Amino acid sequence: MYEKERRSSLEEPQERRRRNLCFITIAVILCFIAIVVLYMQSLEVAQETKINDDYLRKLVRQINDSPKTTWKAKFNKFGVRNKSYGFKYTRNATAIEKYVEKINQFFDSALMKKHIQELMEFPEGDLPTHFDARLKWPYCPSISHVPNQGGCGSCYIRNILMKEIFLFGSTTMAFPVPEEFLHYSSGTFKINVDSMEKYGLEYEAGLV
Repeated sequence: MYEKERRSSLEEPQERRRRNLCFITIAVILCFIAIVVLYMQSLEVAQETKINDDYLRKLVRQINDSPKTTWKAKFNKFGVRNKSYGFKYTRNATAIEKYVEKINQFFDSALMKKHIQELMEFPEGDLPTHFDARLKWPYCPSISHVPNQGGCGSCYIRNILMKEIFLFGSTTMAFPVPEEFLHYSSGTFKINVDSMEKYGLEYEAGLV
């Protein structure tokens, strides 16, 4: 009986040591796997960043080296090369359908049809030989301002602003922001707000 108890008392520390060693081994293996995964991900991100930067720098060179361009491009380190086209956007689908319906009603209105007809019938000889919007409207800073649209396409990020103008007119915005940011009662911006900044305000308001 005594021998059995002594053997049991000796085996218990050994069993604990084996369990602890097993736990430590598993923890080391998991840490090693995690380090390998993080390292592989960092390599993938670095490779993707290099490919993206090379593409954008090549695009900048093509624009700046072309004799046909009248402006200069500059590398944007935040630029993103879009590789996915034609994806379906399902967020706020019902609201988007309502917006599209109202925009279609706007273009189908008699006033818009009259405007389009006037443009189509406008005499070609009356068109100016030169037109510069910056000179025509010198007090409109948004014409000369290059907006920060982040990685979004210009067609989408511009429509964020045009949506409110089409649907709610020139005196109302679709979300609450401080008056010093957006002010349309006089048809002007008090402070020039980039599309990405406005997008952030809309996102916080749950509108996009």
